[in-house]
Amino acid sequence: MADNTCHFGLNNFFADNGLDDAYPTWLYFPADAAQMAACVEAVFDQPGLRFIFSTRSKVPNLLAENGSDIHGPGYTFTPGKDEIIREGTAGYIVSFGDGLYRALDAVERLKQEGIDLGLVNKSTLNVIDEDMIAKVGRSPWCWW
Repeated sequence: MADNTCHFGLNNFFADNGLDDAYPTWLYFPADAAQMAACVEAVFDQPGLRFIFSTRSKVPNLLAENGSDIHGPGYTFTPGKDEIIREGTAGYIVSFGDGLYRALDAVERLKQEGIDLGLVNKSTLNVIDEDMIAKVGRSPWCWW
C-alpha cells in the first residue's frame, strides 16, 4: 500500500470477520478519486455495514486505452460487480485500490512486449462476482 507499513497495511478482510450474519457487511476499496465518489454515492443508503477503504496518498485517475477517464462522467459504481480495466487474451491480473494503477502500468508494459494480459478491478473485496470469476477462470492464465 502507498501509506507504508502503518495500520492501513493490515488485512482489510478482518473487517468482515466474526460479525453477525444478520447484518450484511460490504468491503469496498475504490481505485481512484472518481471511483471513490461514485462508490460513496452508490452505497450510502445500502443496508448493513459498509467499509470504504482509502489511502492518504494521492493516486492517479485510471485512464482507458483511448485516454479518457475510466471512472469519469457517466460512470456508475455497481456494488459487488468487478470491472474490466483492460481486456486480455492471455489471462488476467486481479487487483484493487491503490494497487490497481500499478497493475495497470505492468499490464501496459507487458502488452508492449507482446504479452496480452487483461486487468480486473475488484473494488468490492468480500463479494464474489460469479460472472467475472468464470471469465477469468476460462482464460489461459490468471494471477490473484
